Amino acid sequence: MIRIEPGNTGFSSGDTFTFSTVAGTVVSESLTLTETGADTGIFLGSINLSEGGPNLGNGSLEVTSGDAITVFYDDASGDWGGPEALRSDSLYASTVINGGNITVDTTWTVENSPYLITGDVTVNMNVLLTVTEGVEVVFLANADGQNTGTEQYDSELIIQGGLSVAGTADSPVTFTSSSFAPLPGDWGGIRLNYCDAWDNGDVCYDHVLDHAIIEYSGYGINKYDEYHDFFFSNGIVRYSSKAFYVRGHAEIIDSQIYDIDEGNSVIQANDARLTISNSEISRTGRVFSGYVYAFNVTDSSFLETGEIYIQEGSNLIFNNNIFSSTPSVSNGCYVLAVNELDGSFELIGNTIARPNVECNLVRVSIDNWNTNTNPAIISDNIFSCLLYTSDAADDTPCVDLGGRRI
Repeated sequence: MIRIEPGNTGFSSGDTFTFSTVAGTVVSESLTLTETGADTGIFLGSINLSEGGPNLGNGSLEVTSGDAITVFYDDASGDWGGPEALRSDSLYASTVINGGNITVDTTWTVENSPYLITGDVTVNMNVLLTVTEGVEVVFLANADGQNTGTEQYDSELIIQGGLSVAGTADSPVTFTSSSFAPLPGDWGGIRLNYCDAWDNGDVCYDHVLDHAIIEYSGYGINKYDEYHDFFFSNGIVRYSSKAFYVRGHAEIIDSQIYDIDEGNSVIQANDARLTISNSEISRTGRVFSGYVYAFNVTDSSFLETGEIYIQEGSNLIFNNNIFSSTPSVSNGCYVLAVNELDGSFELIGNTIARPNVECNLVRVSIDNWNTNTNPAIISDNIFSCLLYTSDAADDTPCVDLGGRRI
């Protein structure tokens, strides 16, 4: 399978790509299967694995950590007289973590990569896990040998202490599935749990992920720790059921989020202070839902996505963004909707388009009970609008302020 991802150079439908490939050398050994008893129909066999270069015909399979091992079974005359062929794939990893607790400061390095996770791994309170550039963390698909997290049948990385991911542009850190045909939800996700140093004197850490790739997860990254900061920069979240759940302060900077399950919100928040800057979210359902007391979205693009829906919010800033969305009619049919605004709202310098559905583009319901609510500032935007049904006392096309003048 070849997957082409957008990078510094964009492409569109109809463009052509030219590339060449070189076939890899298949190194194999034959394996004899022996029936376990008379007419049992059960055959077993084994082969030794050793790390090193290939040595054909020695009855041992030489491997290197990270190699894919494929077993082929061919039977010219199976149980019903016809040919049978089977194939099974597996990942060989020299570092296997069966789950459990990390009790001392620990560093995962590329020399020991990939790390194969077969059960929930919990980083204890007062402990920091550091993952360095080029490391691949592989979760055994649809398996959990611990059952200690929120996903009973999928392995998770649970952080009670701290997590520092230090990838680079050339050598990112990847969290992925072990499956050779991966799907969203193959593994649980990364859960940043609550930490309160004021109550019990524990050491609490800010969580920093730089140049990290999260793919084929169930919930992506859940930040339940509302007192400490979370920074996700130069990263990618893709091919997952969800991307983020946020409490407290979080920043998503210079990152990409795409191909998230359209049935879920990409980002969910509760009592959050969230910043999205210089990032791109594309090919998803609803981008955001939840409660925020500060939401700053600048210099970002939202392409082929659903709506941004803020249940209740204040200090909302949307400046210099591109919205090219297809909102759901059943969800109110808005690109950007604020159900209850109880603070300032700023919408400046955006390009807001709705390519397919005739809907209002922006709707803001101002909390009339809150006398501290500042007037909305809406200026220098470019709107693409086919339908306007607002009764707002203003002349701004496609913007509904619920009868309040700008």
